[in-house]
Amino acid sequence: MTDLRSEEAFINGRPPAILHVGTYAAAGGDGVYPISRSSAGSWVAGAPVSEAQNASYAAYSARFDLHYLVDETNGTIGVFRVADSWRRLATLSSGGREPCYIALDPAETALAVANYGSGTLTYYRLDPASGLPVGPPKIRQNDGHGPDGERQEGPHGHCAQFSPDGRWLYYVDLGTDQIIAYSHDAATGEVGDAVLAFAAAAGSGPRHLVFSANGIAYLISELASSVTLLAVDGARLIEQQTVSTLPSGFAGSSLAGHIALNADRTRLYVSNRGHDSIATFAVGDDGRLDSAIHAPSGGRSPRFFLPSEDGRQLVVAHEQDGAIRIGGVDENGRFRLVDTDLCVPGAAFLFFA
Repeated sequence: MTDLRSEEAFINGRPPAILHVGTYAAAGGDGVYPISRSSAGSWVAGAPVSEAQNASYAAYSARFDLHYLVDETNGTIGVFRVADSWRRLATLSSGGREPCYIALDPAETALAVANYGSGTLTYYRLDPASGLPVGPPKIRQNDGHGPDGERQEGPHGHCAQFSPDGRWLYYVDLGTDQIIAYSHDAATGEVGDAVLAFAAAAGSGPRHLVFSANGIAYLISELASSVTLLAVDGARLIEQQTVSTLPSGFAGSSLAGHIALNADRTRLYVSNRGHDSIATFAVGDDGRLDSAIHAPSGGRSPRFFLPSEDGRQLVVAHEQDGAIRIGGVDENGRFRLVDTDLCVPGAAFLFFA
């Protein structure tokens, strides 16, 4: 098995980036933990970066060589440069409560944050020289609720995602079963008025949105444990197919966790928390999904996972038991566990730095 690291090696004299785990303090995590191989060949967690607390999501700018990490508990964004050590350059408000997703536009001129607790979308311009967020942010408040009285009593932003051409900023709201679109001008930083891009099924709880090639996007819905193929038509997202992420006949409680495409966009992966599995979908030339094949994720509540760049491995972070599981991917794209026994308390997110 090859070492898990970024393939963008030795840029500007630096070694390749290594895998890190963002953690929740309330579950025992003490910041961001680097993951590497020991001299004996086993996976080990290094000393945590305690400055980066509750990092449940992050974004990296290659243009500025900066990492932007949310602190979900304290409602802030930390800006870091990582070389021989981590250095915090700035701390800013996320513009709401419980930020859980952060994204850069394709030109890396701006960043957007989805705040789960307050149901707000926050937009910052980036200084073209330093890459630091500047000026007062633009904050958009969504309103409404869904039929689930416990999870959808109000708006709960769970994803902020720019379109591949940067012309639209999408905000995914689990609480209102909506995806809202805002026009975006990267040159001026203008963000337009809210447009309803997609009305998800009532009570489905949309969570994460990813874009593929050729005007296609995929949405996972947490409460419905489903994935939806969407055709992209400007601001609008048009449903083409919706399939379950769970095996036929499963009757237990489960929530969809994360979604990702492999590098050549021939496989789509989704994690199931409760069923505790990784679902693999083959992706057709038209973007449609075949029936899923399922494999155990190797722990409880797989919140996040990260495919390796060569497509041969998958790393899974389990929130409930802090288990990091590293597995191979077979010829059908199915996740296969390998013998790993790595515990990182409060594991929530995986990224290279």
